[in-house]
Amino acid sequence: MDSLLLQNHSRSSYENLLLGQPQLRTLGLWRVGQTFYIVCPEVETSTTDDGQPIRDWFYTNARIMGTPVSLVVDVPPNAVKVPPRTLDELATLKGDAVTVMDLLLDLMLLLPKTFPRFGFADLGPGGAFTITTEAPLSQEEKDQLQLAFRSLEAASLDLHFKVAPLARPTEYKRILQGDLHLIPSGLLPA
Repeated sequence: MDSLLLQNHSRSSYENLLLGQPQLRTLGLWRVGQTFYIVCPEVETSTTDDGQPIRDWFYTNARIMGTPVSLVVDVPPNAVKVPPRTLDELATLKGDAVTVMDLLLDLMLLLPKTFPRFGFADLGPGGAFTITTEAPLSQEEKDQLQLAFRSLEAASLDLHFKVAPLARPTEYKRILQGDLHLIPSGLLPA
């Protein structure tokens, strides 16, 4: 995992702890290299309302899977404090993990309505996002896409452009799973 992704997942884990256990006193999120620490002076004796040790609750209910973040009593030596997300970052969900559909919807809202139809995959060369279009994008269109990705906090992701027939139209398909999404007009059938 890259450094920005680790930091974002650690911040989310910390926020989950604060929201799930608001009675817990913490001294912030700290970092040493690629390892993160939530400083909680009473972690050894604190429990949830039902008596579960906080550390157990955290690892099961708050920590993002695979994230190297742990609860500690003291700030580790050489640790650097990780600033919390700003209100603007929280409101725009910057730093949150997203699904392909989440990213597609966000991009459709940021790009001009006239932007060419595209598809994307997150398994491009070297971990880059592969953007597939049926015709080459102009430099202006590539710049618009780069700007949209940067504004979504995906700046650390490289974009790989490919021209190929789109396997299926990038359209919203109605499914009965119960999710509620606003559908950008660019995804509505013509």
